Amino acid sequence: MNYQSIAKLFINSPKIKSFVPVQLFHQSSVVNKKKKYHDVYTTIHVHKEKMKALEARYERLDVEDRPTGCLLCPHRNPEIELDYKNVRLLSQFVSPHTGKIYGSRITGLCPNKQRELAQNIRRARKVGLMPVTMKYFDYHSDPKLF
Repeated sequence: MNYQSIAKLFINSPKIKSFVPVQLFHQSSVVNKKKKYHDVYTTIHVHKEKMKALEARYERLDVEDRPTGCLLCPHRNPEIELDYKNVRLLSQFVSPHTGKIYGSRITGLCPNKQRELAQNIRRARKVGLMPVTMKYFDYHSDPKLF
């Protein structure tokens, strides 16, 4: 029972003439607290709707405009293997002026390959195969991968 219903009971009662309403404790933190597996069906349903919308958006794109996926994944290019000794390949994913590693939004790599790429670049820098602050000048004329 909430505060209003308790007050109505006391006000309508003929025995109690003077009623001073007492405010109940604030219980919103207990009531509004989300449970761990609360409403799983709605979460799954919302996820399915989002995936349907993404698939429909993908189907509306022209074939040449569709994203092709990760450049370095083995199902797309089985002959390319990430290695810290392959400095020419690793330098394609580094800014020529600042030496920063490009993010996955720019490179288009999947999270696993982006992480592996960053580890290999760091390893090549620690070993001394790759400069930290900029790209080798010889590699500036290489074709862009993305």
